Amino acid sequence: MQYTDLRIQIADVDEERSNWVFRVTAEDEPGSKKTASFILPEALRTDNLRVLTARAVARGLRPEETTTSDTPEIDRNALAKRIGDELYQALFDSEVGKLLEKATAEQKRREDENDPIGLRIRFELNLEHEGQHLTAVPWELLRNGKEFLALSQHTPIVRSLDLGTARNPRPAPRPLKIMFIKSNPPTTEHLPGVAVESGNLRNLDRLAQVHVDEVPRATLDQVRIELQESKPHVLHYMGHGDFKDGEGMLAFEDGEVSAEEFCTVVSGHQPRLVVLNACNTGESTVEGGDPFAGMATSLIERGVAAVVAMQKEVDDRAAIAFAESFYEAMVGDTRWMPPWRSATT
Repeated sequence: MQYTDLRIQIADVDEERSNWVFRVTAEDEPGSKKTASFILPEALRTDNLRVLTARAVARGLRPEETTTSDTPEIDRNALAKRIGDELYQALFDSEVGKLLEKATAEQKRREDENDPIGLRIRFELNLEHEGQHLTAVPWELLRNGKEFLALSQHTPIVRSLDLGTARNPRPAPRPLKIMFIKSNPPTTEHLPGVAVESGNLRNLDRLAQVHVDEVPRATLDQVRIELQESKPHVLHYMGHGDFKDGEGMLAFEDGEVSAEEFCTVVSGHQPRLVVLNACNTGESTVEGGDPFAGMATSLIERGVAAVVAMQKEVDDRAAIAFAESFYEAMVGDTRWMPPWRSATT
C-alpha cells in the first residue's frame, strides 16, 4: 500500500507551560498547512502512564517495580481508550482536524476506485529544541472514539526526528535477512516469552523470502562478529531494557550495555531496521542532558534508517504478541506463525 503523509509538529508556546498549551502545525502532502493550539489532556498530566504500564513480568531492568498486591486494580484497556480519545480530541478538534478530514475523504475516494491509499501520521520531533519533553506523550494511543489509529494499516503513526538530513526509503530486499539477539541473563528477571518469541522468529526461516540468523551468545562482541558475517537487513533484540541515569541500557550476558556502546557496534553495519523488543528502549532525556542518549534516538542519530522501540515498560506477553503481528505485516505471510495463532488469523 502506498501512503501519503500528514506531518505534525508541536512546540511550546512559552517556557513556563503553566497552562499546558502548545502550538501545533500540520501539513499534508499537497502542501496545505494548518496551525492551532493544543492543550495537553488532563489524563496525561497525572500518574496514569505509570499505572497503564504496570505489569507482573516486564522486560525492564528494575524488578523491584513489578506489580505487587499493593498495585491498584485498574482497567488498563479503558484507561488507554480514555487517553487516546482525549488526545485525539485535543489534537484534531481544531483547524488541524480539517487536514485529517480532507485526507480521510481522499482515502475513501481512492478506496471506491479500487486504488486504496494509506495516511501516515508523522510526528516530527526536534529533540534539541523546544518541545522535546513531548516525546513522552503516547501519540500511538490516538483513538477516534471507535478505534486506535495505529492499529490500522490505513493510519499508521510514526515518529520522525529532525536531524537536518533527508533519507530516502528503499524497497525491501528479498530474501529479507533477519538476525535476532535473545538475551535473558541469570542476573535479570526471567522472561518466559523470550523463548517463545525466538522460536517464532526461527519459524520465519521456513519462508523462501526470509532468512533468519541467531546470535549464538548475547554478548556485544558476538553481536559485532555476527553483524559482520551476516549483514542483516533487520536486527531484532529481545530481552531487558531500561533508561536510567540519562542513558538507554540493554541487558547482555556480559553486563548492561549502554546506548553508546551498542550503537557503536550496530551503526557501523547499518541494518535498515532495528527492533528493540524491551522496556524503555524508546525513551530519551526530556529536559537537560543529551536527548540522543536513548537507545532508539542514538541509533537514529548514528544513521540507522528506522527503529522500533518501546516508549515505556512492555509486558512479556505483549512483547510476544507485538512481534508476531509486526513480522506478519512485514512478510505478508502467516504460514510461519504457531498453529494456535494461525488458526485464528
